[in-house]
Amino acid sequence: MSKTNISLNKNLTRRNFLKKSFLTFASLTGISGISYSFFFERLNIEIKEIKITSERVPISFRGKRIVHISDIHFGFFLGIEELSEITAEINRIKPDLICFTGDLIDDEFNGTQATQVSEI
Repeated sequence: MSKTNISLNKNLTRRNFLKKSFLTFASLTGISGISYSFFFERLNIEIKEIKITSERVPISFRGKRIVHISDIHFGFFLGIEELSEITAEINRIKPDLICFTGDLIDDEFNGTQATQVSEI
């Protein structure tokens, strides 16, 4: 059986200290950001009613309700229950037009989820 010698350098230079401190800070910041996004921001559904008055809006659009939806991330961040709540809220608004712009479904969308979504 061979012996392995492990030498721990106990000399902590200023440069090593700053490097390790920066890496620790960057790691904690990244973890905090991801945690905030997953636990809080994903449930922050924001509804704003904005009245657009412009002569450039065609007469056919006047008085119409348009719902804009973005960054739902169904699959990883939101489950079927949350998507059902969002859909119910949209239906309460009674939109004339719904626009989806970006990140509605995550990459890991499977057949079961497709069936669930089709039933909403």
